[in-house]
Amino acid sequence: MQTYGCERCGSHGDALTPCELSTSGTLLAEATVHLHADKNRPAPFTIVKVALDDGPVIRTLLADDSARVAPGQRVTGRLVPTTQSESGETVLDLRFSAAS
Repeated sequence: MQTYGCERCGSHGDALTPCELSTSGTLLAEATVHLHADKNRPAPFTIVKVALDDGPVIRTLLADDSARVAPGQRVTGRLVPTTQSESGETVLDLRFSAAS
């Protein structure tokens, strides 16, 4: 869970309550990055903006950059391992793909 705060009401930190969210939603926008300032981040990759069925709008990466997606399309998310933390724990990231 992130504790940066709510963009709508400004609450942050301990004022936020953890809750489970659906991983299904509607794609609002997508953009393919062909050149990234961080040379350690291989391009191209696709960033998506998804309105989850439970309400929040999130931005993350498309799971399969070769997939064709368009605004209005239904998508589903899944957790995928990305890196390891300094303590050796696997870091998970939510990635979306076209709903089947």
